[in-house]
Amino acid sequence: MCIRDREAEADAPPVLRRFSGTVELDGKPVVGARVDLMAPLLASAMTDATGAFFFLAPVGTSAIVKVVPPAATGALAMIRGVQVTDPSRIRVFYLLRASDAKALEAFGLTIDPTKGIVETDFRNAQTGGYGVTLKNASGTVSPGFGIAFDATESPVLSTVTVTGGNGSTLLYGNVPTGNVSFTPTVPGDAGRPCQPCDAPELPIQAGTVTWFDFECGSATDCR
Repeated sequence: MCIRDREAEADAPPVLRRFSGTVELDGKPVVGARVDLMAPLLASAMTDATGAFFFLAPVGTSAIVKVVPPAATGALAMIRGVQVTDPSRIRVFYLLRASDAKALEAFGLTIDPTKGIVETDFRNAQTGGYGVTLKNASGTVSPGFGIAFDATESPVLSTVTVTGGNGSTLLYGNVPTGNVSFTPTVPGDAGRPCQPCDAPELPIQAGTVTWFDFECGSATDCR
C-alpha cells in the first residue's frame, strides 16, 4: 500500500451503524421521552408510540445515551452505555420511579437529591455476592448505601447481590456526581469473570439512574 492510499484511509469517514432501544415503565412503553446521545456524537430523539428510538454512531465506539422521561410519569432520568456493534441488540431502559427511590427511606436512608443512583445488572449470574467498584480520576467513589433483592424480590440493605436472591440487580444510592468506571467484584464460587457490556466510563448525575451491565454467565457476547 502506498502512502497516498494510507492517507485516503485515514481521511475516510467512520462507518456508522444503527443502534436502537426502547423505554419502559412498569412494563409499558414510555411515549414522548427525550433521548439524548451524549457521546461519541451529539443528537436527540423522542420515543415513538412503542417507546422506541434509534441513533447512528460509528461502529466499534461506546455510545452514551440519556433518557429523560416526561415529568408526568414520575420516573427518574436514566443513563446507559451501548457498545455500537454490527449487529447490536436492542437495549431496554427500565425506568425507576422517583417514588420507588423515595421508598428506600423506610430503611432509615436519606436520599440526597444532589447525588446519583447506580444500577448494576450482573446478567446470568448464578450465585450471590457480586458487587462493583466505582472509580473516578481521584480514586474509589463510595456510595452512600447499597440495595440488593432477595428471593421474593424484596429490597435488602447490601453492597453485594444476595445468595439465593433473584440474582442480578444491585442498586447503589447517593453516589457522588462525575464520570466513573465500573469494575466487578466476583464471588469465589462464580466460576468465571464478568465481562463489561457498556461504555467503560459513564457519568453520574444528580437525581439520575446510571445503569451498567455485566455479562457473568456462559456467554461472553454482550451484543
